[in-house]
Amino acid sequence: MNVSFVGSGNVATALAVALREDGCNVLQVCSRNAEHSRQLAQRVDAQALCDPASLSPDNDIIVLAVTDDAIASVAAGLPRRDWTVLHTAGSVPMDVLKPAAERYGVLWPVCSIRKEMPANFGGVPVCIEGSSPQVVDTLRSLVAALGAHCEVLTSPQRRQLHLGAVVVNNFGNALLALAQEHLQRHDISPTLLQALARQTFAHAEGNLWQRQTGPASRNDTATMASHRLMLADDAELLQLYNLFSNIITRHCPKP
Repeated sequence: MNVSFVGSGNVATALAVALREDGCNVLQVCSRNAEHSRQLAQRVDAQALCDPASLSPDNDIIVLAVTDDAIASVAAGLPRRDWTVLHTAGSVPMDVLKPAAERYGVLWPVCSIRKEMPANFGGVPVCIEGSSPQVVDTLRSLVAALGAHCEVLTSPQRRQLHLGAVVVNNFGNALLALAQEHLQRHDISPTLLQALARQTFAHAEGNLWQRQTGPASRNDTATMASHRLMLADDAELLQLYNLFSNIITRHCPKP
């Protein structure tokens, strides 16, 4: 199976490297940035391109690993060939690819990806959607090659999951970063929170409101008042503290 990538960023790099390591033939890498295209192509023994019109007809699959707002225009610029075209976005409907090919679909890994991190998709949920049963079977084969967990979702379902992923991953990371900065301002090592952060996410199953702890969960107004005084010089963190304390108090089971 010949697979080529349009894009050379985080997702393109991780998928191309992982598929190459798992025995897939990555034929070409196409990117507007010639140097980035060359670097990724060199890693996966592929040909580097800058123009999608030059993609070989020998390709079986074209993966559009580009920014969400570029998917439709990049797809529209592809030559129409006998290949399957995929995109990798969580929030973009599959049908934006309909003008590009007879066979099209989505391959979206539900994880945070950075190109400098090891390309390991073992056990990661990968959401797929295909324009036909044949495309779904092809996608299942790719997910199996990655060693990932396959989940078939419709475009509306995938968009809802993407929203949840933003809350968990993007917002979660931002909260950790704010806590890190707060501790650093008070000469405390943020590494002291690492075990707690791992514990929090390692047990994120079942009814989480029943597992909620902390002063807001038990309506400990004295402790919360003390915390607010400590945050008097940090309006941003104070605003978040009040918001989340109110949410926790409202949702937690009353004793």
